[in-house]
Amino acid sequence: MVSIDVEGVGLAGRVTETLPAGFTYVSTTSALPPTENGSELAFRILGNSDFSYTVTASSTEGPASFSGSLIPGPGMDAVAVGGASTVTVATTPPQTGPAVTTNNLDFDVVPSKAVKGATVSGVGNPISSNPLMWVVDNSEGMTLGDFDGSVGDFEVVETEDGDEFILKVATSGAPNLSGSMTFNVTLPYTNGDGEVGNSILSGTITERDVLNAPASFTFTVPQNVASDTPLGSFDVTGRIDDDDKKESLDGIVNGGDAAPFGVNDADMTIYRRNGADLEVRDYNFTLTVNGDAGLAARADRADVTIKVTASNDKHSAPDTFTATIYENIKGAGLVSADTAVGDASAGITNPDGDKLTYSEDSPLFEINEDTGAVTVGPNDIGDDMSGPQHFHITVSDGVTANNAVIEATVMVDANEPVMAKSSDLPDRVTKAADSDTYTVTTLEVAGTVNGYHILNVSDLVTLDLDADGNTEMPEYTPSVRTAPLNVDDEGRLLLTHVPRGFQDGVEDHALPSITVEIDDGYNPSITITIDVVLNVKEKPDQITPSLAASIDENMTGEVQAALSDLDSSGNDTLGRLIDLISDVESDGDGVEYKHTGGTNGGEPGAGAIFSVDSGTGAISLNTAQDADMLSAMPSVVLQVERDSDGADLGVVFVAITINNVNEAPMFMAGAPSSINVDENVQPNTMIDDAMITATDQDAGDSITYSIEESDVPFTVNSATGQLSVSGALVLDDAPYSVTLVATDDGEPVMMAEHTLTITIGDVNDPPMFDNGAATTASIYENAPAGTVVATYNASDDDGDDVHEDIHYELRNADDLKNFAIEQNTTADGERVGMLVVKEGANLDVDADGAATSYT
Repeated sequence: MVSIDVEGVGLAGRVTETLPAGFTYVSTTSALPPTENGSELAFRILGNSDFSYTVTASSTEGPASFSGSLIPGPGMDAVAVGGASTVTVATTPPQTGPAVTTNNLDFDVVPSKAVKGATVSGVGNPISSNPLMWVVDNSEGMTLGDFDGSVGDFEVVETEDGDEFILKVATSGAPNLSGSMTFNVTLPYTNGDGEVGNSILSGTITERDVLNAPASFTFTVPQNVASDTPLGSFDVTGRIDDDDKKESLDGIVNGGDAAPFGVNDADMTIYRRNGADLEVRDYNFTLTVNGDAGLAARADRADVTIKVTASNDKHSAPDTFTATIYENIKGAGLVSADTAVGDASAGITNPDGDKLTYSEDSPLFEINEDTGAVTVGPNDIGDDMSGPQHFHITVSDGVTANNAVIEATVMVDANEPVMAKSSDLPDRVTKAADSDTYTVTTLEVAGTVNGYHILNVSDLVTLDLDADGNTEMPEYTPSVRTAPLNVDDEGRLLLTHVPRGFQDGVEDHALPSITVEIDDGYNPSITITIDVVLNVKEKPDQITPSLAASIDENMTGEVQAALSDLDSSGNDTLGRLIDLISDVESDGDGVEYKHTGGTNGGEPGAGAIFSVDSGTGAISLNTAQDADMLSAMPSVVLQVERDSDGADLGVVFVAITINNVNEAPMFMAGAPSSINVDENVQPNTMIDDAMITATDQDAGDSITYSIEESDVPFTVNSATGQLSVSGALVLDDAPYSVTLVATDDGEPVMMAEHTLTITIGDVNDPPMFDNGAATTASIYENAPAGTVVATYNASDDDGDDVHEDIHYELRNADDLKNFAIEQNTTADGERVGMLVVKEGANLDVDADGAATSYT
């Protein structure tokens, strides 16, 4: 400790002390602490007659000198501070003060609950048994002097035995900490030699929140909930959760119906105790939550209601919900309020069909309670919230124990800023090493070019567009616009024209620079500068050959081959164009063929029926044409341009003929593929509804009909296509397959075929009497009733009629009163008809004895 005597010096005086190397300042008895500048300490006197300051000595043994100067007042000269100024540093000092065995302690206080006189305690020290204190070791029996233990709204109090010092609240009302405060308390002592010294009690007081549980909460659970199943959780605020201080909580249920339930301290959840029976009713009890920080009022209470319902099946939900949303706000902010995020109801199963409700714990997002639709909340998502945002979605069927919790992650994808590129640049483009300046070298154009597209400015920068869902294209604004360079709204760098005087040719002419601002609408814009070095080529004479090509109707494919492959003999104009194209290509340049015009269907554009190969000039027909339907033949116009400058090399007019070719007849739409004909239809009979005709789209063609098969009982009228029966129809031979042929008389002859299936229908045939059936018979007069006159047997050729079903009867007889037919079945199973004499018949011969005949 260094003592300074400044008696008689004015209020404005000050003392400057220089500490020896390795010494550090600890504390002072001055009203104000000094200003420290390295090893210098500046003290303001403020009316003190004397003061002292305490330092910590260097770890290096040996003598060390202090020095100082005094400035009595403003404008006065400094004088050296006199007195003893040398100390000796030794490893074991001859005499020390009481050792502070617990020091640099951290104190935690809940200001709103602090009470005057209350003892302050630290994390892990219950206030009732372990108040936070300093303990000193005064084994040397030194005398401890009076000390000032006040520390703001707190004080350090010495216990009765003199070896312990406790921190207490010194004032009524909430202490003013402003978060936290660090303090040192000087403890004076006198050793056995009468020397006075100081020990230092130091610590930090940190302001803490009140430990706070909900005033009340209710959980709903099914009666069949399993033991140890979490029934619901509750939030406790004010818990100390610093990196170096972790406060444990202790939950206790008591009173009322608490017996079946317990508290899991780790996550503050209520659970059903193992073996506890539950009834369908409400359970009411009290929950007490205690913190172990030892602070005043580190406890809170809540009223709990557990509603036990009849058993209910639990719904299930996916473990995770993930979605990505993209920046959609220009300027400040990333994603606008109410932006749709996704549907959290996807994948949820609900076996009971219960009404499900959804909730979330996110400060950024909201979820529709009824549908599970997730959206951005009522506030825009700010610039500092890009990246993954994590929260929880709870799905409830009204039974707390059934709650399903989904881990939700929403990626907020911010649009990347526009950046100038240093690599992967277009051909002939280089970038300056120290600036965003690009140079386009040896740009070769024709002298009469207008609006030549040099490059896309977007090829010089990196843009984060459609991949992030941002569909708006950036804005390109020439901030310094210098003719003849310009940038259009689509970001194309254009040469509007060749400067006057250079149309006939120039090499390596540097055009004035153009500066372009690029703004993607989401990030700060950037500005780049583009320099162009121009070469102007002489424009070649334009060559305009005419060509003819053809293709058959109803065909697609190549109409004209590559231009360089055509035979130019007899066509000097074509030959000159082909030679010019060859010269351009031999110079290392390229040629592009463009479809620029046409007539009668040969025009370019959307829906064009012809296409042109831009690299060869070959022409192809993409949509088949019918020559009979064309009012005039089409033509196609090709423009040939040099790649490097767009100079016109020539225009080729191609007249295209669609060749009319003979086309095959076509049978009428809906022609029958099968018909039925009865078996009893006689030859030379036309078949109803069997005129099957064809058409031919070639004007003037006539059609002849024929049947390909020669072994079928049918014929066709060659002129009309009418089918007729030509022979006996045999049921067993059916069905018949007949190929109808329609042949035209065009060149070459074309034909069409149509296959017809003819089914023969079965017709019921009459029975037939057996050969030898009696046509005459005789009996004696007065033959008794039942006398058999003759027996008849008949058969039926229809396969579906059986012999037993044949019925016999008499018709057209002269005298039905004397005879009858009886049905009978023989031993062989044949059905026969017997002609017998009827009961009461009168069969007499004539008076002259001649026989009587009956028919």
